[in-house]
Amino acid sequence: METAHIIGGDHVTSSVLPAAEQVEARFYVSGVDVLAPDDTAIAVAFGDSWFEGVGSTTGANNRSVDFLNRRLTRGWVVNQGIAGNRLLRDEVGEHALARFDRDVLSLPGLTHVLVHFGINDLGLPGMSGEPPVTSDALIEGFKTLAQRVHQADLKILVATIGPFAGAVYPGISTPEGLAARREVNDWIRTADTFDAVFDVARAVENPEAPDHIHPDLDSGDGMHPNDKGAQAMANAVNLETLAL
Repeated sequence: METAHIIGGDHVTSSVLPAAEQVEARFYVSGVDVLAPDDTAIAVAFGDSWFEGVGSTTGANNRSVDFLNRRLTRGWVVNQGIAGNRLLRDEVGEHALARFDRDVLSLPGLTHVLVHFGINDLGLPGMSGEPPVTSDALIEGFKTLAQRVHQADLKILVATIGPFAGAVYPGISTPEGLAARREVNDWIRTADTFDAVFDVARAVENPEAPDHIHPDLDSGDGMHPNDKGAQAMANAVNLETLAL
């Protein structure tokens, strides 16, 4: 959710790029490493479009991860969200369990892993004609991810799966997928598998129709939060669970 300016040739010293192509994506620079005291908590937001920021205002740095970083007085949360990414199957990008070593374990100084997966596992099969993912399969995937996080001596904070019943994209919202979401969320809230849970679903849902995003927090597609929704997602994280 950033605007990049692309132009041919050497324009390192150019103050303006009048003929540049504008693209809504960020390229080339994936991160900046800085020195920090050893007792600084460093987290990674490992997940899908709800971390990447789809639905938030382009160029405004109003992703859920940006709002969470604004709440921190010390430490940082690195954004490794990929829109369309899934926990169990590839496309978009390698699935979470496949990209875990590269996108999580490679980060220097890492202490915590924040997770938001599940919407694409439940919704994308309806668009692509794949077999639906079951709640049992998703739960096993979350257990495997938690095991790998703990094996690396890190803490894992897992989000409940956000609502998507109002999705405007064909095939995303199905009775089976919504039922599986409720089952997985009930398990996430009560399982002792994770170090902490942040209840994104309750933070952004419409109380009168919990499978839907609250109208005030909906970006307009029924599936992604707007800036206010992203802030509500960030506020669902108890900062004490990010402390060392």
